[in-house]
Amino acid sequence: MRISIFLFIACCALIPSALQSQDATERPSPERPSWVPRGLLFQPLRANIIESRMGGLVSVLPQTPRPALRLDIGHSIDLFVFNRGNVLPTDTAQTAPEVRLGADFFTFTRLRSEINFRFPVETTDFFFGVNASVKAPFADGSSLSGRLRVAHISAHLVDGYPQYQETFVYSREFVDAVAAFSPATSFGTVRFYAGASLLFHSIPDFFGTAIPQLGVDATIPLLGLHWLSLCAGYDAKILTVSGATSLAQSAQIGVKIGEKFGHGVLLSAYWYDGVSLHGMFYKQRDSYVGIGFQIE
Repeated sequence: MRISIFLFIACCALIPSALQSQDATERPSPERPSWVPRGLLFQPLRANIIESRMGGLVSVLPQTPRPALRLDIGHSIDLFVFNRGNVLPTDTAQTAPEVRLGADFFTFTRLRSEINFRFPVETTDFFFGVNASVKAPFADGSSLSGRLRVAHISAHLVDGYPQYQETFVYSREFVDAVAAFSPATSFGTVRFYAGASLLFHSIPDFFGTAIPQLGVDATIPLLGLHWLSLCAGYDAKILTVSGATSLAQSAQIGVKIGEKFGHGVLLSAYWYDGVSLHGMFYKQRDSYVGIGFQIE
């Protein structure tokens, strides 16, 4: 039943093209909701490990003799927007908070590097869910924003895993909430955020109910060019697995060629230290530095 609901939401993304064909010159009114706005209201948290990405990362894991690769494939989309451009009656310089509903579908996969340009797939984690985001700008250029996700993650071993490991069911359903503040700056966009994930069902049942999270990310134009930006971020989570509590940290820094918050290619370095993000290896601890790319 859950899968049917998520597939229905994905199919809804095809409706706007039919609606737009009725009147291509009509612009959406700020007084009524509209379908599929451009871009994302709440940008993915740059260093957070559980975000939609499309790209690859080459790294060295301590338990593997050869370089490992992480391949992320997926997308987040805002499907419905409310209050776009509404002006608050009490202050003509202040706009009402914008609210959007959307969906997330992505995977993060671990591969192994072998000779003859072979990359066997060891494990894949699937994420899909729905989200709601909000953003409230202020007259001084700062803003408050937030995102709520209801999501499912399942993990699976794939035939490229080189060692014997008994397979098991790994499934997690959770609510993920994040609030962020972006102060007004003259050099770029900086965002401080905090939140938590609340787990309401999991197989196996070895995980703590709450996962607190905080971090910061930034997007800063370089050399005065609108198509070249420095993108960086840091994220920290407190995880409890089998009664043991630990800190999971990740950081990313790189250069993006393209729109600051739109289409482009990001070349970056990535650092992670904590419990493995892959459900099949949730008992392992990973610590690595990698380089890679993302297509946004």
